Amino acid sequence: MSATRFSSFSLPTETIFGWGCAAEVGPRAAHAGWGRALLVTDRGVRGAGLTRTVEASLRQAAVVYDVFDAVSPNPRDVEAEACLAALTAVRADVLVAVGGGSVIDAAKAAGVLRANGGRARDWCPALGGRTPPQPGLPLYALPTTTGTGSEVSGGAVLTFDVGDQGGGGSGNGGASKNGIGNCQPALAVLDPALVVDLPAPVLAASGLDALSHATESYVSPRASLFTRAFSAQAIRTIAVALPAAWHAARTPGADRGPTMETMLYAANIAGRSMLGRTGQVHAISRAVGAFFDTVHGLTNAVLLPVVLAHHAPALRGLLAEVGSLLGDPAGPPGSDPAAVAARVIDALARLRETVGAPARLREVGVPREALPRIAAEALRTEQSQNPGPATEADLLAMCERAW
Repeated sequence: MSATRFSSFSLPTETIFGWGCAAEVGPRAAHAGWGRALLVTDRGVRGAGLTRTVEASLRQAAVVYDVFDAVSPNPRDVEAEACLAALTAVRADVLVAVGGGSVIDAAKAAGVLRANGGRARDWCPALGGRTPPQPGLPLYALPTTTGTGSEVSGGAVLTFDVGDQGGGGSGNGGASKNGIGNCQPALAVLDPALVVDLPAPVLAASGLDALSHATESYVSPRASLFTRAFSAQAIRTIAVALPAAWHAARTPGADRGPTMETMLYAANIAGRSMLGRTGQVHAISRAVGAFFDTVHGLTNAVLLPVVLAHHAPALRGLLAEVGSLLGDPAGPPGSDPAAVAARVIDALARLRETVGAPARLREVGVPREALPRIAAEALRTEQSQNPGPATEADLLAMCERAW
């Protein structure tokens, strides 16, 4: 085998979309030969009635199922292991996840454990584990937010209790938020009916999460023309649709259907853009989330302009392209590249402000004294070297600038 390193990508997750398509889950499971399912969700999603269509479809298709709804934001490794216990108890041969990225990731991780055994940390390379050799149990993923793209990504992110190995600090202390691989969903079901009533703050956070996926992957050194096609379409769409959807969510009686449908599809496209890889925005954001249970999309939104500004001299050409996608062209030929890059970064910050999101880490509850621990934890992950090499001192400088 050649020692040359090549890039590759694949799109193994089938996606179905359209109003009411959640009702396809039961028939599709039955047609695939799955007779027993575990429905993974959270109590808020189930309490809002968002699992009713799926549950009815499973019953009508004679698929036996049980429900696991003990998933929290920034899900823990112990929650994935509890989900595995529920999965084993019902003897499920397929997982159905209805929820945001936390729910989908917990289900993914449980599927990996079912297929490979062991504990969640055994399959987390950043914590000394290895990539699971066997793919996770088949998973049908139905997002109820418009941001994470977890329904089409091959990884699951969990918060691990690592004791003295963690960065410490206030909040969750010895915690590490990192990924498990080889858990690509079999089917993504995009039903706008599951997101049409999303509250404006959740819409803002999840939409900014999708924007960070698309933007980070666009400037990634591991991106290609293939992956940037997804990134570009997601940036272009979110720049227009997110403010419109947020305004509609805050306007009594507004028809939210068109903009929420667009945001759901854009988040899915942004999820596919992550084939080009995310970077230091996510590396730092994961550390912040592990220690302080912050909302991931809002933390990303704080960090995105800061990380891009740190690397702007090396990214000027790509940032000019991002500016055009945002609807803020670079200006006439001969415009100063540094000024253009700064203008694009300001445009991203303005979009964040348009939907009422915080601009500083301190606004999401991060104390300044925790920044060195956050930087140390962020260095654990592969993303810490994307979009360019970064030392712990570099990551700390970004944290300070974001604080």
